[in-house]
Amino acid sequence: MPLCGGHTPQRKSGPNVRGMTTGILSVRGMITGILSVRGMTTGILSVCGMITGILSVCGMITGILSVRGMTTGILSMRGMTTGILSVCGMITGILSVRWMTTGILSVCGMITGILSLRGMTTGILSVHRIVTGILRVRGIIPGILNVRGMTTGILSVRGMTTGILNVRGMTTGILSVCGMITGILSVRGMTTGILSVRGMTTGILNVRGMTTGILNILFMLLECFVE
Repeated sequence: MPLCGGHTPQRKSGPNVRGMTTGILSVRGMITGILSVRGMTTGILSVCGMITGILSVCGMITGILSVRGMTTGILSMRGMTTGILSVCGMITGILSVRWMTTGILSVCGMITGILSLRGMTTGILSVHRIVTGILRVRGIIPGILNVRGMTTGILSVRGMTTGILNVRGMTTGILSVCGMITGILSVRGMTTGILSVRGMTTGILNVRGMTTGILNILFMLLECFVE
């Protein structure tokens, strides 16, 4: 019914629903934006316990992958320090195990080198009681062949001095036998010459009582004929 003055009541223009504020969509607990759900802050997706970023899960700090106990890097697990592989008891390097020092192979009792075993000194082969060289056995001094009682040379046996053949009582020469002095043939009591027999002095033939010459007898005969 018209009231006094002939005016009838009119509604306001535009929809105005209880609990909705002017805007596109404003639902209870949602603030103007694209989507803002309870516990989510304005952004693309921000879920409970996740901070704005691509993916930040509980216990994970913004990065590619950072899991509990892992520090930002490629892989860093418990007891492993940043590097390629550093396991408990291993120091950063290629392989460094307990009792092994950085190097190619250094095992307990082995010193860095090619092969250095207990009682062996660094070298090609140095065994217990063997000193660096080709072969040095007990009582052998470095040389080609040097056995006990033999001195360095080609063949030097006990009682033999360096030479081609030098036997006991023989002095250096081609053949020098007991009591023989250097020469082609020098027998006891014979002095150097082609043939020098006892009591014979150097010459072609020099017999006892004969003086140097080819034939001393001929001279005696000639003297007889001259007389």
